[in-house]
Amino acid sequence: MPDSVDYGAQNAPVVKYGNVSVIIGDTTKLTRKIERLKAIMPSLEEQSGTLHLESWTEETTNIVFDKSE
Repeated sequence: MPDSVDYGAQNAPVVKYGNVSVIIGDTTKLTRKIERLKAIMPSLEEQSGTLHLESWTEETTNIVFDKSE
């Protein structure tokens, strides 16, 4: 479960898990984005930064994680 859900630009959801913020972007294909997020989150434990899902599609494999120090 996320710690919080806020809304950024164009009311796009930004989900916070500890020190990781996840920019969901457009809610198109939201269920698929959340499924992908569930698969990624274990590898981000004990890290901090921003995960960018706003441009993710089922055809893309590149998901950017901007790690913060």
